[in-house]
Amino acid sequence: MSDFNPYEQPQADVVSHMPPTSLSLHAPVRVSFGRGASWIAEAWTIFTRNGWLWIGGVLVLWLLSVVVGLVPLLGSILSVVLSPMIYAGAYMVAKKSDCGEEVRFEDFFAGFQTRAGMLAALGGVSLVMLVALLAIGFAVGWVLLGGDALSTFATM
Repeated sequence: MSDFNPYEQPQADVVSHMPPTSLSLHAPVRVSFGRGASWIAEAWTIFTRNGWLWIGGVLVLWLLSVVVGLVPLLGSILSVVLSPMIYAGAYMVAKKSDCGEEVRFEDFFAGFQTRAGMLAALGGVSLVMLVALLAIGFAVGWVLLGGDALSTFATM
């Protein structure tokens, strides 16, 4: 008889071989409720270091989103898939500004330059989850409203 047990918990090496970075996770930190106001003040400081750059970068990214959204059906899908790349660029600008590094306009597009595939995959996962939630919501509406669910929303 073999010692193999198919119901036994699998064994795996779960130690990460990646070097620790400044972005490594730590235990949650409890702070007072009033700390939120100081976070807003810190964010304002980050903004004021490069205010016009932030305004221009966010305006360009917003216009990019609007132009992509104008494409019927495909635009909505692309907006969801591209949004992590846009957010990554904004994060890079905020991180550089917070660390006192020089910030350039091109930094807003860092998400399109580094790890674009991973960020697009994240957007794809978001899209799949969004479609699944819409399908569940439609199914619940169909059950609650009956066969006239589509006609109810079509008249709005």
